[in-house]
Amino acid sequence: MGLRRKAAVVVVVPIALVTALSVGPASAGGNGFKGNAVGNVTCTGIAIKLRFSFPSATTHITGGSPTFSGKVTGCTVSNTPAGVTETIAQGRVHTGFIDQIETTSGCVDLGPYANIQIQFVWQGTYKDATHSGKASFTSTVVDLQGAQLAQDGSGNLGLEIPRPGSTGMAMGSFAGPVTYESFLYTSESTTAINNICASKHGLSKITFTHGGVGYP
Repeated sequence: MGLRRKAAVVVVVPIALVTALSVGPASAGGNGFKGNAVGNVTCTGIAIKLRFSFPSATTHITGGSPTFSGKVTGCTVSNTPAGVTETIAQGRVHTGFIDQIETTSGCVDLGPYANIQIQFVWQGTYKDATHSGKASFTSTVVDLQGAQLAQDGSGNLGLEIPRPGSTGMAMGSFAGPVTYESFLYTSESTTAINNICASKHGLSKITFTHGGVGYP
């Protein structure tokens, strides 16, 4: 299971946040490009970890703000303006957090009201009539409302974000209302994750190894 297109949504973003992420007109540094990447990006190479503030267990609720880190590769850019060509070599997950996470009788459950924010720092190239070469793209900051547990075709545990029926907004590069549900899968079954959760040391992190993300 990969990306799934979401129905169109409208999200109101505070003006101050939009201003903070805006870089104004694209500028040339030599013959390079500096500014927002445009169009849509999808990435199918996943190497992301979700670390807990302290281990999750079946006997208590996790605390603090679990954080994401890692990178995405295998990226494709589409829907660029005429005359613009972009490539993305990778997107590094520079920062990311979940502000609410709970355990249930299983192990980890991302509640329907959990807010998720992820920042992607892109490496790639940009070409148009006046620029050609490596680009200094603005980071993408993605705010997502809700997540839910998911399984791939082999029964490996993962996350679907945002949760179906919830909303999201990408700001900076590839800006706009989030139109895909992204999927992050581990290489472990729900049973294996639950067994780690029930162990002496609990579950300190989840490693996502495959799936797909797409913005906006």
